[in-house]
Amino acid sequence: MKLPRVHQPDRYLGLYVFDFGTHANVGYTAGEIAILLAHEEYADGKAYEISRVDEDGSLYLRGTTNFASRADEAIAFLRGDAEQAQLDYQAIVKHADGEPLPCRAALIVTRVYEYQLSHVTAISYGADDATLVAQWLVRVGFDGGDEVVCGAEVRNQVMSEQHIRIASRTLPVIPGYEKRSLPELIEVIDQRLQR
Repeated sequence: MKLPRVHQPDRYLGLYVFDFGTHANVGYTAGEIAILLAHEEYADGKAYEISRVDEDGSLYLRGTTNFASRADEAIAFLRGDAEQAQLDYQAIVKHADGEPLPCRAALIVTRVYEYQLSHVTAISYGADDATLVAQWLVRVGFDGGDEVVCGAEVRNQVMSEQHIRIASRTLPVIPGYEKRSLPELIEVIDQRLQR
């Protein structure tokens, strides 16, 4: 499988290569890979996660097999103090405004009563985008929360109607990284670099 060299290598880390058999394209999101694999014409394709990209544009791939649709997840930053939770929220907004996320995500601040660290700032995202969100948090240097938890159950708890939602907003996405539909993917199927 021959792959093109990529420019701006950091943009591709955590994205995917899809091998169609006759050619391979670089730069799909996990959600887009799931869409391609669900289509009869592309069901035999192979997907590889881009696990490392060198400065010269060389890609290091890891084979992946599980692209079944999974529930959304969240990473939650827990605080015992409402003011600290609000500062976490504001810091994430500032980071996202300066460097948008490579996937769709929502930011929530809520009050959870059944836990000592009852003020929660959480980022909710598609489970397939967990790696992209984690890499973004590291890249922007966010280190909030007295305790950090993540997963599908965490999202369910944060989004529960039993908790008081204080604030929420959709975080900005890098232009061109929005999840595309099957017709949009087919339209650019001949482009070796998808992003």
